[in-house]
Amino acid sequence: MERPRSIEDHTTVRNPRRRSFLLFGATGLGAFVLGRLIGDDLARLFSFDGAEHHKKIGGFSVIEKRSEMIIKDQSGEEVFVIDTESFRRDGNR
Repeated sequence: MERPRSIEDHTTVRNPRRRSFLLFGATGLGAFVLGRLIGDDLARLFSFDGAEHHKKIGGFSVIEKRSEMIIKDQSGEEVFVIDTESFRRDGNR
């Protein structure tokens, strides 16, 4: 006759580092997802005046600076340049 299993048999931890491994993995995954969601906004918030923001849209790349926005094609030639200072109401920098 087989003895009944006790609660202690079910609660033994086979690998004691498993919980910390899962905790570090979940923390890293959370930081990655949070960075992907609000990373651009944080970079823009803490950027200085000379910072450039690059975006790829289709076959074009958009480079956004404080004073202008440049749209380039795949070869790197400037297709369109917008002076953002002209759109400000007061004209102050």
